[in-house]
Amino acid sequence: MQNNQSLVEKQSKEQVLINVISELVNNQNPMLQKWLPRKLVMDFFEYGDTQMTSMQKQYNLVTQKIGKRIFYRTDSVLNLLDATNDY
Repeated sequence: MQNNQSLVEKQSKEQVLINVISELVNNQNPMLQKWLPRKLVMDFFEYGDTQMTSMQKQYNLVTQKIGKRIFYRTDSVLNLLDATNDY
């Protein structure tokens, strides 16, 4: 039962991220079509700064720093979800 619940949670989280990306793409802002703010990705994964930095290094997430803000390439995050998908 717990495996099924975990599977549903993973699918719903993935769907949430896909919906957020779709909204950004529909926003017509070219930068937001290719890049996700770090805060958004951290909220999605429910990770803190340390966990996010570790995941960034472990999975080679493509990043861009602008001032103090960090952005992750959208396709990089989606590839991470595909690579860690165990169902």
